Amino acid sequence: MQKVLQKNIFIFSFFLIYLNGYCRNELIIRADSLLIKKKYVEAAAIYTRVLQQSEFPSVVYLKLAFIKEKTGNYEQALYFLNTYYLHNPSESILRKMESIAQQYNLKGYRFTDKDFFRVIYDEFYLYELIIIAFCNFLVFVSLLSRRKRKRFVPVRRNILFMIILLISLIFINIPRQNQYVIISHDNTYLRDAPSSGSNVKQITGKGHRLPFVRQTDVWIETEWNGEKVFIHSKNVLKVIREL
Repeated sequence: MQKVLQKNIFIFSFFLIYLNGYCRNELIIRADSLLIKKKYVEAAAIYTRVLQQSEFPSVVYLKLAFIKEKTGNYEQALYFLNTYYLHNPSESILRKMESIAQQYNLKGYRFTDKDFFRVIYDEFYLYELIIIAFCNFLVFVSLLSRRKRKRFVPVRRNILFMIILLISLIFINIPRQNQYVIISHDNTYLRDAPSSGSNVKQITGKGHRLPFVRQTDVWIETEWNGEKVFIHSKNVLKVIREL
């Protein structure tokens, strides 16, 4: 009886997983059809429903970015492009964001040599991690083997192992992507302290991308023209990698 029950539970669980995937695919197919017909509002509504599900193809972010750009919501287009980049870092996405930013005279999207190397770092992160781990493994096995056979271990091998280990620690602790906030409303106040009664240092429009430093309650600490400022969280779209 217990085996039959377990079998039925397994079949039911498999059916729910299949049904969830089928519904998701049906939604995407329907949204793609509306997108082809240039029914942007209807398509965006369905793509947004897809985003609320636990798993979905990251290309949905690109489709929403396309729709938002077509409908003039450039700050949301930039948000979806940024979010897509978190999952699929590439130079072409950075170039596209830079192009939109230049069109609307927005700050925070300049593509530099540092960004180029960051793309390479992000795009091949897994392979880089495997190579470093493999190097550590080889050196460690070599040292362990020599010690077990009671053979002399040259100082240079110990130094080499420590250097590789140090590089590994530095590599692991480098953030994969910078974190940002994108201003989502016009006439947004940038204040000199995390309080609604603090002085306003700048009133700015939507679309600008600012570095995310930290959040305290409803206030986000960021930078504007090299100065520390605070912005209310209701006025931004956060582009932050979830760990």
